[in-house]
Amino acid sequence: MTASEARPDGAALAAAGLAVLMWGAVPVGTRYLVAPGGEALPPTLLVALRMVISTVVLLPVLLRARPWAWPSEDKRLAALSAGLGIVGYNLPVTLGQVEASAGVTALVIATEPLWILLLWSLKRREQPSPAQVVGALSGLTGVILLVAPSFAGFGSGRGVAWVFLGAFFWSAYSVVVVPLVQKYGASAVSATTVSIGSLPLTILAIPEAHGMARISGSGALVILLLALGSTVVASLAWNSAVSRLPGPVSGQFLFGIPLVGVVAGHVLLSEAFFANTWFAVGFIAFGLWVSRHRSRSQGSYTTS
Repeated sequence: MTASEARPDGAALAAAGLAVLMWGAVPVGTRYLVAPGGEALPPTLLVALRMVISTVVLLPVLLRARPWAWPSEDKRLAALSAGLGIVGYNLPVTLGQVEASAGVTALVIATEPLWILLLWSLKRREQPSPAQVVGALSGLTGVILLVAPSFAGFGSGRGVAWVFLGAFFWSAYSVVVVPLVQKYGASAVSATTVSIGSLPLTILAIPEAHGMARISGSGALVILLLALGSTVVASLAWNSAVSRLPGPVSGQFLFGIPLVGVVAGHVLLSEAFFANTWFAVGFIAFGLWVSRHRSRSQGSYTTS
């Protein structure tokens, strides 16, 4: 593969940005739905509703993809991907947000690039380059600056631990799912993993089904937006992006999640907008640039 062929295309970068934009607003919506002062929905019920709605929307794609006809090895990889990216990410993070604030949740999720960097290097059997490490640390510095004021409302250690667990599972998913996306396409893999993951989540939510009776109109709207936006559209965009970007580069985009979370919190929940945000943006942008520049100079964007 030549250097020009291997460089990231604009569509892949835009897809990653779209996914991050939608995911960045998720902590705000999720916190509103599960926090005691909001809708106070059971976390398992919320996650199950999101995945069931997403599965229904993606059903035509699923029928066209016919994952039940895939080779056994691909079926196992799809099941693993669903376990990591659908169940392993969404359930722990939602459970954690009952106690952890949206700002702290955004900070924890923003550590995902560090795990992706580590897992990607292990997969490639190579050490992270100094440029990759600098990019990750720069982005993390920006994240810390961005959400530091929110530590005044720091959630419990248990809630943060749940979010950390989900962040690690998602990082593993971003590395594991690449071969499937390259073989079958982003839409087919998204429909497959969401449908597989929705089954155990629905079973877990059955004891909490009575909670649906107290969902308000605004709560139902937020659930619908979370399902269609962050689960369907964002998953399709992210899977498309990671199939064409190396793990270290796609991982850097996740540093934008807390920025979106802060802006969404300011606009939707009237949360304070701190001056240090602009310093954080600089660190995040620098981290993205370092990662892209290093990859371009190397001329290697293979993902397997």
